Amino acid sequence: MTEESKRYNKKRAEVKDYQPGTLVMIKRKAPSTGESRKLQEKYKEPYVIVEQLLQDRYPIKDMPETQRNQKFYRGVAAVDALKPFPMQNPDESDETNDDDYEDSENEMPM
Repeated sequence: MTEESKRYNKKRAEVKDYQPGTLVMIKRKAPSTGESRKLQEKYKEPYVIVEQLLQDRYPIKDMPETQRNQKFYRGVAAVDALKPFPMQNPDESDETNDDDYEDSENEMPM
């Protein structure tokens, strides 16, 4: 490799490697109807990766629990259109700390 190509490739992102069974989101394409995309979701979710093909392509399919139509979706997506699906652990919850809330109720306003 030449010095220029090393410098050019230094700032490029590494290609993500997804394993079969990984949940991913797919980037939506622009609607051809002329609708505004401003308030639409940027990614469709979730899909399951079936396997890895050559040139960073992944066959994906619908999860049975999230089927959107009568037919299951099956397709191939490029790695640049995929994003990992954020998973929330059952231990982590969005609940606020109840102790702090109770303490603030018991305080008397001055």
